[in-house]
Amino acid sequence: MDIDEIYLEIGESGAQQIKYGAAIFLIKGFTPFMVLQYTFVARASSFTCFSGKKKLMNQCFEDTTTKCTRIEYSEETIISEWDLVCERNWMAKATMSALMLGFLAGALLLGNLADRIGRKSNLMFTLLGMLFFNVVSGYTPDFNVYIISRFLVGFFVAGNILSAVVLTSELVGPTYRGIYGLVVMGAFPVGIIFL
Repeated sequence: MDIDEIYLEIGESGAQQIKYGAAIFLIKGFTPFMVLQYTFVARASSFTCFSGKKKLMNQCFEDTTTKCTRIEYSEETIISEWDLVCERNWMAKATMSALMLGFLAGALLLGNLADRIGRKSNLMFTLLGMLFFNVVSGYTPDFNVYIISRFLVGFFVAGNILSAVVLTSELVGPTYRGIYGLVVMGAFPVGIIFL
């Protein structure tokens, strides 16, 4: 007897499955806050480069920040915190690349871990990892720690998504898998709306 036959016997979807599905929906709806953070914290903002009495708007002298005696920014972002302008502009974009590289590593490693420790345990482990390293990225004064924490956020987000999707499909019978999967996957755009 396989699992689908058991679900047909005991019921494919009930109150408990709806509760679990709603909990996974809420966890998955939180994901855009982790993934799309770059849009807000690394947005382009205007700056002024000063060198003696001379100043340039949105560019540096000789395209290097070291030629600026002072740089003033229009708003506070990671760009202003670590002077990620001119020749250092690529470093801001590297934060998103680190997140994406974390997705790759997390998908490769945490899927296996979920098979060994269970989906629910992996879901909680990855959720805690996402939260912890997102807090680290929010409070660190060091750019290298920020990059590493963004990588680890991506690492744990990938494992979280994998566990959420598979756990959802394992919670219900075959008739309801598509509906539950659609609802859980729909949590991401709902999270974007609240972002």
